[in-house]
Amino acid sequence: MAEQGRHTAGDIALVGVPDDPHDPLPPGMLQRVERRLRVALASGRLRLHFQPVVFLPSGRTAGYEALCRWHDDEARRRAARACSCGSPRRPG
Repeated sequence: MAEQGRHTAGDIALVGVPDDPHDPLPPGMLQRVERRLRVALASGRLRLHFQPVVFLPSGRTAGYEALCRWHDDEARRRAARACSCGSPRRPG
C-alpha cells in the first residue's frame, strides 16, 4: 500500500486515473473497491491468464507471468461516465 494520500499503480488501475495523481483518493474509495473485489473473488469473477515473458535478444520464452483479471461492471460504468464527451461541436 502506498503512503497515505499517494496512489500506487494498482490503486490507479482500480479506480481510474485522477485529475492529479498526487491528490488523495476520495474517502472510503479503497474500502469500497476491496469490498467489491472480495465479492468478485468469492463469486468466481476473477480470471487467471498467463502471459509469456520473452527474452528479446533470442526471442525465446523465458517464462510466464500470471495475471489475474477482474472485470468490474461498476468500474466500467464509472469509466464510461468519466470518459464520455458530449456531442462534438463544430467551430463557427
